[in-house]
Amino acid sequence: MALCADRLKSAGADFGAIATNTMHKVFDETQAQTSLPLVSLFDPLIAAIRQKGFTKVGLLGTHYTMSDPFYSGALARQGIEVVVPGEAQQAEVHRVIVEELVRGELKATARAEFLRIMENLRMQGAQGIVLGCTEIPFLITPEDTDMPLFDTATLHADALLNLAVADG
Repeated sequence: MALCADRLKSAGADFGAIATNTMHKVFDETQAQTSLPLVSLFDPLIAAIRQKGFTKVGLLGTHYTMSDPFYSGALARQGIEVVVPGEAQQAEVHRVIVEELVRGELKATARAEFLRIMENLRMQGAQGIVLGCTEIPFLITPEDTDMPLFDTATLHADALLNLAVADG
């Protein structure tokens, strides 16, 4: 990824991004290997959570995003606690992502299961839910729940657009 970032810089890019939640596991390593400034999706996510005044959020994403400490650690370093579903629910969230959502399949049964899982996270103290996979917002929208949602894809895209316009 760093090689690709260097090529983008050589082509005239002012900044770059890793536009996926799971691959943010290598964000710091990639940034250290390239001189192209990379825009982390954690920065706009943390800003949005803080804007709501929240200190504890639930996280839905791939198994790697939910179970590896790179994601929860990034938020914890900013004083935001992350709760994740139990192992069986993590497996179901991951299955829906890789077997249905990436294929464009939006099933009512999956939506109902995600909403049930989100309610469990609320019962663990989550004040909002991080949609930590770019496909989840196709399945779960603000109209589906009264829980505040943090759509990382949109937050990241907005941050990138604002930076591009400011640089322009």
